[in-house]
Amino acid sequence: MRLEDLKCVDNNINLDKYIEYREDVKSKGYKTATGTIHPDNIYSINNLIKDGFILTGQRNFKRGIRNIYIKNLINK
Repeated sequence: MRLEDLKCVDNNINLDKYIEYREDVKSKGYKTATGTIHPDNIYSINNLIKDGFILTGQRNFKRGIRNIYIKNLINK
């Protein structure tokens, strides 16, 4: 599932949807969650960081350059 599929991009509900997304993938047994965001999209970057995601790299996809974020879903 991609966050874009949740139809919440730029609707001022991103943080709530990130949290909902995280809980959904966690309940399905995933150990990590990942996300990609354009480096200029400060609003969404701040929401991911607030939710505990960490910047791990940057990559140029067909749709342009994106920062790659990851979050461990399992408490150690």
